[in-house]
Amino acid sequence: MPSPTFEILRLSTVESTSTYAAQLVAAGRAPPFMVWALQQSGGRGRRGHAWVSPPGNLYVTLALPPEPGPLAAHGGLSLKAGVVTARILERLLGLRLTLKWPNDLLFGGRKLGGLLLEGSVVGGRAGCVLVGLGLNVASAPSLADAPYESICLADILGYPPVLEAFVPAFAQAWEREWPDLPLDDVGEAYRRYATGEGALWQGPAAEGGWRREGRVRADGMLELQALQTGEPLVLSSVDHGWRWLHQGTAAHPLVVADVGNTKIKLAWFADARDAEPSEVAAWALDDLAGGLPPVLERVGASLPVRPWPLHMLSVNPQGAAHLRDLAQAAGFAVAAIPKRPVRRHGDGYDVSALGADRLAALEGYLAGLARSLRGDPAHLGVVVSAGTATTIDVVRADGRHLGGLIIPGLQTGLAALHRSASLLPPLILREETLPLALPTLGHETRTAMLGGVLAMTLGVVWSARQAALKETGATDDTIEVVLTGGDAATLARYLDARVDPALVLKGARVMVRGGD
Repeated sequence: MPSPTFEILRLSTVESTSTYAAQLVAAGRAPPFMVWALQQSGGRGRRGHAWVSPPGNLYVTLALPPEPGPLAAHGGLSLKAGVVTARILERLLGLRLTLKWPNDLLFGGRKLGGLLLEGSVVGGRAGCVLVGLGLNVASAPSLADAPYESICLADILGYPPVLEAFVPAFAQAWEREWPDLPLDDVGEAYRRYATGEGALWQGPAAEGGWRREGRVRADGMLELQALQTGEPLVLSSVDHGWRWLHQGTAAHPLVVADVGNTKIKLAWFADARDAEPSEVAAWALDDLAGGLPPVLERVGASLPVRPWPLHMLSVNPQGAAHLRDLAQAAGFAVAAIPKRPVRRHGDGYDVSALGADRLAALEGYLAGLARSLRGDPAHLGVVVSAGTATTIDVVRADGRHLGGLIIPGLQTGLAALHRSASLLPPLILREETLPLALPTLGHETRTAMLGGVLAMTLGVVWSARQAALKETGATDDTIEVVLTGGDAATLARYLDARVDPALVLKGARVMVRGGD
């Protein structure tokens, strides 16, 4: 039997949507229903804190029927509310938020919203559940005494969603999602949005000052582990003084690495909140035999605490293992960056089948767009990563990934010609004199090979660009080509394109922080 449809009670102002909903339930009103207020005069957060509620933001409380199952499992209800909210916002807005335990909604380490869950027990049986949600839509309240920064959807998307259209869609989605997520499945679902096992947390000096995130228990509590001993500290959802590293306002370094097939690229951000890296280094995989790269020694010497995370993207397991050994010697704990999109989304394009470096390049591009372009479906980016392989991906400014192409990189193409046809000479691209312009015809084998691999790559980029124009109706004024990778500067000689050598590393930073 289908559940009743949510009724939305729209109020211009109220002291607290949760208080109002609780009063309705006490008076006999049966859930499910939603209380939505345009303003709150006494909004409530956790631990008795006030929730600042300026007009233009979202303030709702959902009254839900009693949750089935034993009361002992209901400690996971707060996590379930977070997962359902994150899933709905991802579907409606194309954004993957970070759930910072137990109930903060973050984007790029900044607070976007929060949940307040209240339940009741009547005669030993679970009563209805009230889920209060505050979401910064049009503005981000500035709280001078808060140990964190805030952000709003208008800044993230480039525009504020229209609440009159958003709220009914949100309620309809909640009606589907809430009963479809059993409490037994919450732990696995929560991991998709969580800050993540191994993440650093900072807290009271009396409790060690720094700990590493462990598992979220079945009862909804979180374990933090001592860095050296692994001894767990169990946090309840009632009171704690710990924060995820990237949620605080203090400056902390961030180190990310991209392990490719022939090179390792590394970026050090002196402050993880900086969009541009303080230093970028690259070295050939063969050079690792010589020992620890100087940049790791130098950065490792100034770490706030050891082991400090070094976040890694990799398409080369052997190179990743070697880097892990070297990094550990410098005081780092290497952590693989989960293949989780932030802004990038696409129907029918499975992110698990997308290379981590390609995803990072897309996220780096989307994060770098000006606010005036964010959310504009008419603006397209052709993101070209030119390395061992050349990948070409087309993405709209609103995050929709239209697809991509993969072809051999320039040097890979030259090497393949030599291997497959022994009379064709082995050419090293960086040692050759390139044509001044393309298209051009080579007068002998060497120039014909060079012109051929260049024309092939440029032709595929052009084809992807034209296909995107045809499919979307965009114009030459609303599409741009962005180049990254080792051969980006070579291709830029022949393309009207922007070059960003650190694009993948910037995207890796965005994926670690869960936005920007």
